[in-house]
Amino acid sequence: SIQPSLVGCISKGIALCGQRQFQDAMIPFDLAFMFVDADYKTRLLLLIKAIALFNANQHEEAVLRLQELGTTCPNASTLACQIVEAYLHFQVGMNALDDTRHNEAAGHFAAAVNTIGLSSMAAIHSKYDIFVVVR
Repeated sequence: SIQPSLVGCISKGIALCGQRQFQDAMIPFDLAFMFVDADYKTRLLLLIKAIALFNANQHEEAVLRLQELGTTCPNASTLACQIVEAYLHFQVGMNALDDTRHNEAAGHFAAAVNTIGLSSMAAIHSKYDIFVVVR
């Protein structure tokens, strides 16, 4: 018999989202929490759920989940949520741009920039200073 696992539950949830069965997809995602024991893994699983919803064209629901996750987690997780949320806004903006909906695209690009505050940007730059290229 097949034994349930963290990866199996996540995979099933993503597959169901891909088939546009969003309510059914939440069940294996929620079951996946049985296999997580640390706060970091829990937040990671919640991020995966949001990304799966986004990839299934449930953009508003995904961004809402990220915003809620960002407001209820400690600072380190907030930054991760902000980065993912900015990326999702950017992707929606690119979709709007491809469909020549320029005003909508501009709004999403602005939301992407505004999602990550200046203090967060400083934290990102200081953490990844070693990747800066000097010309």
